[in-house]
Amino acid sequence: MHSVYPSIDGKSLYACDLGTDEVLHFDLNSSDNLAKLHDPKSAHTVPGGGPRHIAQTESGKFAYVCNEMGGSVT
Repeated sequence: MHSVYPSIDGKSLYACDLGTDEVLHFDLNSSDNLAKLHDPKSAHTVPGGGPRHIAQTESGKFAYVCNEMGGSVT
């Protein structure tokens, strides 16, 4: 994984995995401070794109992923 970002509401984490071309989604549990994989666990980006960074809109409804290898945005 290259980077990890908290969600706008603080209830999730999103992790960019350049090697698998996925953005993993983790749920945060406030009672024990543990992160557990969400179901579904990830969203796939463009094959070979290499997700590197995420930017979220203020509402949290949309996220933009910068793909390092392909020079694209998902």
